[in-house]
Amino acid sequence: MKIRLIVLAALLIIVVILIGYQLGMDLPTGDKTTDLTIALRMDKTNYKPGEPIRALMTLKNAGSKDIVVKQRVAVNLPGMPGEVRDIVFMIKGPLGDVHPSFRVTVRHLLPEDFVVLSPGETIEKSFDIQKIYDLTDIGPYSVSVVYQNAQDPGPFHRRAWKGEITSNVVDFEIVP
Repeated sequence: MKIRLIVLAALLIIVVILIGYQLGMDLPTGDKTTDLTIALRMDKTNYKPGEPIRALMTLKNAGSKDIVVKQRVAVNLPGMPGEVRDIVFMIKGPLGDVHPSFRVTVRHLLPEDFVVLSPGETIEKSFDIQKIYDLTDIGPYSVSVVYQNAQDPGPFHRRAWKGEITSNVVDFEIVP
């Protein structure tokens, strides 16, 4: 009888934790912070048509507590669901907004797509945005990158940072 009560109490605790998780309550180890920053820089300011245009995105924990973020950083279209969109480059060219010229196939998120960033730690990813966007028009461009997350790694994992942040704007030019 005593063993049944212990098992029942353990099951009740697990159910309460799962319900709390589903209702958006923090698990005991869930640290929340809004001190996540994103920065963008280019490898140079002038490019020839068809030349690789390298953009370096840096995601940084500028806070004082560990935070969980997506390390996958999949590039996708602005209107796509958050589960398959981690970052979007926002580009304006000589003729206005520049739209992606690629077809996206991104797998669904897995718990291992998330990582803990300790205070001061960064994730850096480099992208050749010439492969993603049609950047063939001669003239000035400006680019920023938006990082977003709306999901947690899954039950029994720490809660992830949720929200959307936008980087600085970087100018570059396509020259003849």
